[in-house]
Amino acid sequence: MAWTAGSRLFRSLISILQDNVDDEEVRVEIYREVIDIFESMDCENLKELYEETDDPAFDMAYSELY
Repeated sequence: MAWTAGSRLFRSLISILQDNVDDEEVRVEIYREVIDIFESMDCENLKELYEETDDPAFDMAYSELY
């Protein structure tokens, strides 16, 4: 069973990281790790956040993984 609320939670994390981590490369590294964690917990809908958020670091991390 997929975890549909995961993308909403991840969107909140993106906002928190943007507000608190100025270094884009550090955010990319964090996103790579957190994407893996979320997907290991059946969150299968993070693709909807790709290019939907205003953080290019997330887009970069997601595109590197997929």
